Amino acid sequence: MKTSLLYLILVFSLQSCIENYDISISTKTQKLIVEGLLTDNSYENDTIKIYYSQNEGSQVFQNIEISGVTASIVIKEKQQEILLRNVGKGKFSLPENTFLPVGQSYQLKFTLPDGNNYESSFMQKQKTPPILKVYDKFNSKSRQSTDGKKFLSANEVFIDFDDPSQEKNFYLWRYIHYERTYNCKTCTDGLANFNTPKILAVPEGTCDEQPFKSIGLLVSGTQSYGCETICFRTFRNDNAVIFSDLLSNGKKITGTLLTKIPYYNNREGCLIGIQQLVVSQSTYEYIKLLKNLTSGGTLVDTPPTAIVGNIRNITNPKEKVIGFFEVGDGQTLSYWVNRKGATGEIENLADPNFEPRGLYRMEVPLYRCGPNKDRIPYKPEGWQDE
Repeated sequence: MKTSLLYLILVFSLQSCIENYDISISTKTQKLIVEGLLTDNSYENDTIKIYYSQNEGSQVFQNIEISGVTASIVIKEKQQEILLRNVGKGKFSLPENTFLPVGQSYQLKFTLPDGNNYESSFMQKQKTPPILKVYDKFNSKSRQSTDGKKFLSANEVFIDFDDPSQEKNFYLWRYIHYERTYNCKTCTDGLANFNTPKILAVPEGTCDEQPFKSIGLLVSGTQSYGCETICFRTFRNDNAVIFSDLLSNGKKITGTLLTKIPYYNNREGCLIGIQQLVVSQSTYEYIKLLKNLTSGGTLVDTPPTAIVGNIRNITNPKEKVIGFFEVGDGQTLSYWVNRKGATGEIENLADPNFEPRGLYRMEVPLYRCGPNKDRIPYKPEGWQDE
């Protein structure tokens, strides 16, 4: 996009009921997790993720992939079922050119290899108002450093929008932040292995701390590798931004803080792809509880006290499933942060004058730039060359 949870249950309506319970009683406890936010996303396809989270003790959790899962979406009004496309172990997306109309209700259904069947509540896809305006302000003391010893610069990004009257609405914002990068691989006290045979279970580019061990030579210091092609880093806001119109129904909402973009570069700006969603009250409640009860407040946190959402095991009703399913109408907008006039200490991301550094500079290979969840080898739509 990500801690102890023992809080009171928040209930906003009779239709909205969120339950939390303690899963930290014993170690090696496995609980089923579902990340089920599905939208019309113009920046990248949304993926439903179904996996186990295993309690390793001392508030340490390990995610375990599940093979052999089948999943589908049921459209209530049409009594139609759409088989989801499997894009990885326990990962699913809508079939290509499939759209879920606003105003209809959708249900997630899936079956695990052990024969257990699961289903969510029916969630109505609500119309989302467009984003009216996005703007940013540079703040030289916007963010506190991790050690708490100083303040760091950032471009603070804000959103304005019109909230429809006569409706109770709950909002969720997501974004993808793009930065140009010139460094695609860094090894600390080692070199990247670009010649690993594919038959070995070692990914190409894995850092090797002792590549010349046979001749008694140890590698020390940071070794960096440039990119084979044009490359952009991508960052996502796992820490969801949410808003309720309880006190502002039907008004123009101004100055909603979306994010604080770190001051990574004094020569280039950056791009943000923003998505605005109206979500259900139960989804808003779920995310608010998660934000209040975890250090990160992300959609995928798995804390010792888990939050049960709108998914149930119909084969074994006693099982408590962590996570939620939601379908949203995404309103999207690209925004360029030019960083002109920005000053202050630059945070470490990419040096525009980067040169590969290594034991033999002329022989240091270039590293590929994805595509993966962190890098893309092409300019995102809306990128501006300054």
